[in-house]
Amino acid sequence: MKAIVWAVLVLLLAAPLALGGEADTEKVDNPQYKSWAAYKPGTMVKQQMTSKMTMGGQETETKTTMTSTLKKLTAEKAVLAIVVEVNVGGKKMTQPAREQEVPAKVDKKATTQPAAPAGTKMTKKGEGDEEITVGGKKYKTHWVEWHMVSDRAEMTSKTWTTDAVPGQMVKMTSDMTKPMAVKTTSEMVELKLVK
Repeated sequence: MKAIVWAVLVLLLAAPLALGGEADTEKVDNPQYKSWAAYKPGTMVKQQMTSKMTMGGQETETKTTMTSTLKKLTAEKAVLAIVVEVNVGGKKMTQPAREQEVPAKVDKKATTQPAAPAGTKMTKKGEGDEEITVGGKKYKTHWVEWHMVSDRAEMTSKTWTTDAVPGQMVKMTSDMTKPMAVKTTSEMVELKLVK
């Protein structure tokens, strides 16, 4: 059960930071890098995620906090320190801190659709602009909703992003129906900007 929980969390946590899709040859500016490059090291974004998983008639709630801190910025990449704390069924687990590189240039396709495992069919369900309140502050955001299906999994996700926040994501919801039922909500809960 723990292995499944971790697998789901890795998928959900990686999605906003992933560089997505199959490789192509045209490189373009990475919006993720650009959003971090506007700030200095020490800039921090904290996301709080709540997932409710139903398996075998039993529901498990998982609360996850992911803190991303800008450690280094060059013309080629931003280097983030990522700390993830997970509370599953009342048991707290902390992953060792890890570094993640956000390249300045990415394949063009990575800027138009999220990452997905090979064999996954991606269908955009809609997109638009919306002002939402997150962490007590209003943000003008752009949202995109995707439906992802493969022979092993099916999920619908909706992400609200803004250029006003490093990493861009302020909110995300997802509803996985296969291989198990998992409903997830993630929101930015803390922001520290260093200019």
